[in-house]
Amino acid sequence: MSQVSNNLLTNRKTRKITQLKSPLTSLLGIPLLMAGTAAAADNASNTSTDETTSGKFDWRVLSQCEVSREQLGLEQSTATVKDDMPEEGKVRISYDSAPEISNKLTHLKGNVTVQDHQSTIRAEEVIVDHQTQQLSATGEVSVESSDAIFGGKNLKQDRQTGNIELEKAEFFLFENGGRGTAESVTVKPESTTELNELTFTTCPKGDESWQLSTSEMSLEQADGRGEAWNTVLKVNSIPVFYFPYLNFPIDDRRKSGLLSPTIKNNDRNGLDIAQPIYWNITHWADATFTPRHIEKRGTQWGSQFRWLTEKTYSEWFFEWMDEDKIVASLLLDPATSASIDANSAERWLTDFKHDAVFNRNWQLKIHSQRVSDSDYFRDFGSGLESSNATSLNSHANLSYTDDIWDIQMFARASQSLIAVDSYRYLPSININADHLADSGFRWQLSSEWTQFEHPDSAQLEGTRTNLTPSLSYPMNAIWGFTIPKLSYQMTRYEQESQLSGQKQSITRDLPIFSLDSGLYFDRKTRMNEEDYTHSLIPRVFYSYIPHREQDEINNFDTTLPVFGFNQLWRENRFSGIDRVGDTNHVSVALTNTLVKDASGEQVFKFSLGRRYYFDDRTVQLAGQTIEQESTSPWLAELEFKLSQSTTYRGFIDWDERSENTNQARSVIKFEPKPNHIVNLSHRFREIAGDLIEESDFSFAWPINSEWRLLGRWYNDMNRDKTIEALAGIEYESCCWAVRLVAQKYLNTQLDGSGNPILISDDEYSDGIHLQFVFKGLGSAGESGLSGLLESSITSYRDPFLN
Repeated sequence: MSQVSNNLLTNRKTRKITQLKSPLTSLLGIPLLMAGTAAAADNASNTSTDETTSGKFDWRVLSQCEVSREQLGLEQSTATVKDDMPEEGKVRISYDSAPEISNKLTHLKGNVTVQDHQSTIRAEEVIVDHQTQQLSATGEVSVESSDAIFGGKNLKQDRQTGNIELEKAEFFLFENGGRGTAESVTVKPESTTELNELTFTTCPKGDESWQLSTSEMSLEQADGRGEAWNTVLKVNSIPVFYFPYLNFPIDDRRKSGLLSPTIKNNDRNGLDIAQPIYWNITHWADATFTPRHIEKRGTQWGSQFRWLTEKTYSEWFFEWMDEDKIVASLLLDPATSASIDANSAERWLTDFKHDAVFNRNWQLKIHSQRVSDSDYFRDFGSGLESSNATSLNSHANLSYTDDIWDIQMFARASQSLIAVDSYRYLPSININADHLADSGFRWQLSSEWTQFEHPDSAQLEGTRTNLTPSLSYPMNAIWGFTIPKLSYQMTRYEQESQLSGQKQSITRDLPIFSLDSGLYFDRKTRMNEEDYTHSLIPRVFYSYIPHREQDEINNFDTTLPVFGFNQLWRENRFSGIDRVGDTNHVSVALTNTLVKDASGEQVFKFSLGRRYYFDDRTVQLAGQTIEQESTSPWLAELEFKLSQSTTYRGFIDWDERSENTNQARSVIKFEPKPNHIVNLSHRFREIAGDLIEESDFSFAWPINSEWRLLGRWYNDMNRDKTIEALAGIEYESCCWAVRLVAQKYLNTQLDGSGNPILISDDEYSDGIHLQFVFKGLGSAGESGLSGLLESSITSYRDPFLN
């Protein structure tokens, strides 16, 4: 999906659908500067000023590949016009001599400079014939602005036709370092610009790594379009692409046409070629059709429709393959058909989104997605993340929010990709409120009514009604806080067996009390000539919930979260309504922080905490036993900025009774400069005796100013299995770049604990990705490679997109 939609951008804040500009947009608008500057020269020549003032510039280097104006045959290095340019509407002119200034002719010679508030024109000689309405500038003419420099032999303006022509033009663009030549540049009054024998590259003078040339180009400012004939792309002076005719945008207006193709190759699908076709239906709607040929599977048809109104945005994406050749052959053999989920060779995906904002309070969000079978992403996905998807969620949510109330009315269902179905909310209404009164009391309300349905007839269905009002009195001071809170949870269930039709009504009422308090101990300290604030924050949280028998209540959606610091401050140890854990406990923790006074940057944080139980915990999920321990495991968390370039984050859940580590993770990140990255992490978790231990090493490191190595090794240490391996190399010069990446990843779903399902030697997918980037023009090859690297290497940013 993303490979198609990446060619289009949606700006929802401005409620506008836009198409990406042509890479040559910045080049194509530059000649229009000549029109305004030449007109200024003509108007200035009619004045009787003798002011001799030279333009002042602030010279700057544009990039690591500095290109000087001397290389362009101009005067100095690239420039930015300073703020002392003339005010808008005024013109500054200077010259060495004026052989004639009359009503018939204005003749200026020697270092002629004409400046307005945006640009400067320089020439050795300027002649304005007021009778014929002709202006000519000769002798190394240059037109300069903060965006570009144009140079040429002669500049002519015909005031009768409005045409301006620059001969033997040479230009340089500051934004991307682009440069080129044109035999002639003609600017016409109807906002038309014509360029003949144009060349363009972002390579420095003398470097012809790549060059784009065209025999004729026409730019229509009014239509926002450009046309080019006989366009050739050369790499090392060798023609590699020829386009007899091109039609392209020069602003953000959209037009139907072909978008950049995507070409991939891997062992699972073979050669994979997709060609998006864009259709600009109207100013508020567009579509992209993507025929895709997959060598080993067949032809797939993709489409994306988008439409926008004043208050809504909608998008529908669809992929369809009439017959997957691989699946068709597997279905013919009973021995292999059981190994796949598909019962038909027809494969499809649909994804629909709709967002509506009716006013500042009311919103509607709809998202529906489904696939033909659970193997779809493994076969057609592009990496570890998509192939490991376990479910596709669909929902429709109508919401109302204001300063106090939050109302959600929604329906929710999911398609399981691992044969474990969940309950559907058809529908659910949640009404919540939160208000802090002037008296200091805070009252809150959490309420819900939900109808549950399940595709498995062996599962109970029913409704759940829950109402939980609460009252608290927050007391905050500079030295600490205390928050007593009292809640009363009232829940009613109407359950029904799908098999027998037997119904059951259950009511559960529970008072809940909690007391949260903490203290702040701060002191000033100084280290390494910097001032810091050192803080100790002890926190105590008490919770009491009496026991209520809940075994007859069906578990529709309640889980037991992984134990962590957030769980220390929760009243109910379960996540969900179907189980409210009986408890009488106190949580204690101590946090130690060190913060720089000057910047507010936290350089050190360490927390240590646990729970102390006064009673056994009887309420449990199915299959769990009564908890009788008087204490929880110890939790410790550390965040430490070792230096400006190195950070460490660690967490451990340690049970002192068994002297076992239940879970732990450590992450070290080293980044002394942008995109000089080394990441190393280790994760360990034990769930019901099942061990999960993983290591993850990734890096992006330059060898020198041109070459950089990339890599990742994500490994399951317990099973001695590689989850993902990636190795690549990038080369970047001033004007072009190339990257080559090889990837191998575990192409299988994960279960609820994150364990791979059905691992075998053929569960891996691998491929080679190649991408060329011609700076200032665009890229060719694997368009999704940037996203792959950013998802695999933490903090990686694609330098080719800058």
